[in-house]
Amino acid sequence: MAGSLGAARSKLSALLSSTQKTVKPLADAAEKEVVTRYNKLMEANKQYVVKDEAKASTLLKQWYYTKLSRWAAARLHLGNLGHCPPRFAARALLPGLALHITDVLRYILLGFA
Repeated sequence: MAGSLGAARSKLSALLSSTQKTVKPLADAAEKEVVTRYNKLMEANKQYVVKDEAKASTLLKQWYYTKLSRWAAARLHLGNLGHCPPRFAARALLPGLALHITDVLRYILLGFA
């Protein structure tokens, strides 16, 4: 029994080594691509990076509460969500379009882009 356990460990070790030899170059290439894309993204959007720490600490709250304030306006268009299934209430926003509640939430969070 001890011999079969040793043989199983040996096979598993060989399998893991082989897998690592195959996966590591792929992971390295993927990591390089991700870093390159990140650097390009940050370079293209550097004008939006806030350097002032005090201002930066309030941005998330400003964004969140600005988007949250749109919820009340959206509810006026949607009707009473408590009594109407969301998928039907969402369609009331723009009659004739089959909107799902996720479309409405996307509008609230991102606006129509």
